Amino acid sequence: QREQFTSLQSVRSGIEMAILSLASQACSTPLPQALATYSTPESSEMPIISPSKLLPINGIVTREAPMGLQSAIRGSGRRSAGSDTISYPSVKVKVGHRHSKEDANALVQSLSTVSSFSIDDSTGKRAGGVRADANRAWNEEGVLDFVAALERIDPEVIDRIEFIEEPLQRMGDFSEQVKALEELYKTTGIRYALDESIAELAEANNYNFAPIADSFRETFFGQGRAYGCSALVLKPALLGIELSMQLARMAHNELGIGAVFSSSFDSGVGLAYASFLASVADALPSANTLNKYPHGLGTFDMLNGDTLSPAFKSYVKIDGTLQVVTLGRALYGLGLDDMRDLIGPQGEPQDSSDSDIEKSDGLPSDEAEEAPEKLQQAKQYQATTSTGSAGREISVQVSLPLPFSDAIACARFSDLPQQSRWSPWLNSVAYLDAGGETEWTLNVRGVQYKWRAISKILD
Repeated sequence: QREQFTSLQSVRSGIEMAILSLASQACSTPLPQALATYSTPESSEMPIISPSKLLPINGIVTREAPMGLQSAIRGSGRRSAGSDTISYPSVKVKVGHRHSKEDANALVQSLSTVSSFSIDDSTGKRAGGVRADANRAWNEEGVLDFVAALERIDPEVIDRIEFIEEPLQRMGDFSEQVKALEELYKTTGIRYALDESIAELAEANNYNFAPIADSFRETFFGQGRAYGCSALVLKPALLGIELSMQLARMAHNELGIGAVFSSSFDSGVGLAYASFLASVADALPSANTLNKYPHGLGTFDMLNGDTLSPAFKSYVKIDGTLQVVTLGRALYGLGLDDMRDLIGPQGEPQDSSDSDIEKSDGLPSDEAEEAPEKLQQAKQYQATTSTGSAGREISVQVSLPLPFSDAIACARFSDLPQQSRWSPWLNSVAYLDAGGETEWTLNVRGVQYKWRAISKILD
């Protein structure tokens, strides 16, 4: 049973998501803030997720993309006037299954779509760039051919490569794999990131963090410092939520390298949870002195649909950053306690129509007597409208009983991008900047109106 369970890490990850969602409801806090507050209660290293938190994510160029086509970069082209195309701060290019010259050309061309690039001379921190993902497609000769092709096209492109994910074929166990990658780094000067090696190490140790951490320490320090590793690529759908976060903390605190959270073509729900982990990891004080690489969550544009409504993509700004706090509020749904008055004895929602009042016969006698009264109360509400003296101001006030707390009601209503979900006229509400300014789009009888506003919650 243990072997069968560990082979289905996506199931484990889903169960962990459900548990975290329930825990978030229990502490009445949206998930990003709840994870930041309660993930390390005994530690002084408390991450802070601010309301203006924006998480950088990277775009992707697939192996199937024809060489030379800018449209091959999913959503990562530069924004043109009047366009909502996303310009990501980093782009990942899949390499290793074409001729080295074609791979090199694809990488160089992707640089023109990156929003910005800079290196801080004092700290060495990078902003903007490209990364390659070989998925262990090359032997050493293949990697050297690729690097040589890059240098022939543009020698300066080497400095803009963040890292190559797993460039070498499997060379042995975890320790031998890292040793081979270190030798390659000394030869080429291009840094690497670990991906498949982590999944294999986790599986070999039954996803138990303690022996996994020991293997990292022995490999990174026992054999001499591993200087070429830039980051650990962590996929919660394959590793599990808890183990991914433990590895991220170890990467920052002990190894002194980055932690990049990545998707396995997850739905919007999986992407959301990965983004919450990424935002907490990036907010750790120990991460402030490290390179914070954009996270691999740009796969949403490669799916035809989404399980979230609004879709995950709607929370991504045109500069390739994700509005984590807003997304967290959107996933902060109703708990079972909040819904207890609307759930029947067998877990079926109660219909509030008059014709269904007789269904209360299935309830205990005391609850059956209260059921008609509750249904009647649910129908009661008060609404008033007034117009200003100049005729330019219309005020609408509505009062009605809700089957959940006022805190949840306020959190839902004040999450402005969600307004279009329940308003039949609103097309969209989108934040324009961290200062809180929003743009509203309204359709009335075929006429579209747009305006900008700054909303405040009154005491």
